[in-house]
Amino acid sequence: MPTLALKFRFRPTPEVDDLLGKCETMVREAVAWAWENRKTATHTIVKALYLAFRERFPELHSAWVQKSARTAAAVVHAFQRRRRRGREPKDRPEVRRAWVYVDKMTFRWSWDGTELEIRIAVRPGDVSPIVLRFRPHGKYRRLVEAWARGECTHGEPTLSRTTLIIPLKFKDMPVYEPGRVFGIDSNERSLDLYGSGVPVLQGLLDTSWVAARNAEHDRRIRRGCRGKQNPRARARVARKHGRRRRDRTRAFWHEVALRLVWLALQLGAALVIEDLRGMKGRIARH
Repeated sequence: MPTLALKFRFRPTPEVDDLLGKCETMVREAVAWAWENRKTATHTIVKALYLAFRERFPELHSAWVQKSARTAAAVVHAFQRRRRRGREPKDRPEVRRAWVYVDKMTFRWSWDGTELEIRIAVRPGDVSPIVLRFRPHGKYRRLVEAWARGECTHGEPTLSRTTLIIPLKFKDMPVYEPGRVFGIDSNERSLDLYGSGVPVLQGLLDTSWVAARNAEHDRRIRRGCRGKQNPRARARVARKHGRRRRDRTRAFWHEVALRLVWLALQLGAALVIEDLRGMKGRIARH
């Protein structure tokens, strides 16, 4: 099941700090107990520490005790995994920052088309829960809209003092089975479509914009470096215009890729595109 994560950042709030402070205390004690007793199962940790934590923090929802134990088990498991791979120099696990899993019983959300509202209950029957509001854009907005349409379900969110991460689990997509194959020939200023070696559609996409953009990029660099004798100043000018060119050409080729995918779906076919990486080097060698 494909999973994508929504990572939202927010400013620290007293309510989140208070909740994370209590959960951090439980997580640290649970990590120490699990390591000393060589018990890493969440059920075992909850069974051993649940009553003690409930007596110390009676105002919290019971789900926070269970999720603190779940977080502690994850910390110990991650430490053991790093140690097996030789990436952990320390002798025992430790909690480097305050974070905790959020139970689905305490997690509610709503989407009005513009704003995503997250409500996290701290106490049983909480009438004043923690409320976080976000305005997602671009890719995040599309994912949230798919979430609202029921195309995916959310997994186990994680909460820290400034970050909320929500995993979205999508259903497995059916395998695409093309009925025929077309080839895409890359020319200097266009893309042509071929089927069985015969041109089907010449000039399928006009890509002369990239050549014009590269020529304009070279002109800007020559104009900007005119009169500059310092190599660092020349490199700075080239770096500035190079970054702009990369961003614009990347966006252009992304649009081309989307159109090719749309074309393949409309034709019910697979598209084969020649790999031009390293072409300049191969030409220079020969």
